[in-house]
Amino acid sequence: GRRAVLGYLHPRPSASDAGLASLVEYAEVLTHVAPCWLTVEDARGTLSAIVDANLVAFCQQRGLRVVPRLAQKDFSRALVHRFLRDAGARARLIAQLVTWLPANGCHGVNLDFEYVPREDRAHLSKFTGELSAALRMRGLLLTMAVPAKTRENLRSDWSGAFDYAALGRALLDAHARTGEPRYLARAEAVATTLLAHFCDRRSGALL
Repeated sequence: GRRAVLGYLHPRPSASDAGLASLVEYAEVLTHVAPCWLTVEDARGTLSAIVDANLVAFCQQRGLRVVPRLAQKDFSRALVHRFLRDAGARARLIAQLVTWLPANGCHGVNLDFEYVPREDRAHLSKFTGELSAALRMRGLLLTMAVPAKTRENLRSDWSGAFDYAALGRALLDAHARTGEPRYLARAEAVATTLLAHFCDRRSGALL
């Protein structure tokens, strides 16, 4: 199938910004661009958004799909914990997203919740399913950033909340119904490759 290559970008790249220069240089290699435009401001699901119309126009000219990154404010563990457990807050955020994304020339969203408490594993999977279903109904794409792991560790404060099987079902179902390519790679293979190439074998730290 088609290979998808996504690049993250600073919220408002200037003409001298290295990120913008890289985008221009590698536009032919990329398929998707995820500018850091969207933030969950509070546990009630308030969406904060910015947009760069010039960047959207550039991506449209180059045939790149714009899927802004969505993250919780300051990657707050407490905020994302309260938000995920509030059905009303989740619905409120989704309602804002399905209106804002097409109105600003975007093709979907890149979900990048970090430091999710491991006890919110089921709630994260539920929200992902809710969001993917709402986007799917409008022909919009959901992509997701997940921590790399080679084995399950439910005690991990970094990756324990991410149920690859449940998240994968939500993402794959969304793509299958919209006709999008199925981008989800085998997480274990990706993680093993990253560790093999970028891990200091003596300290275990990523380089």
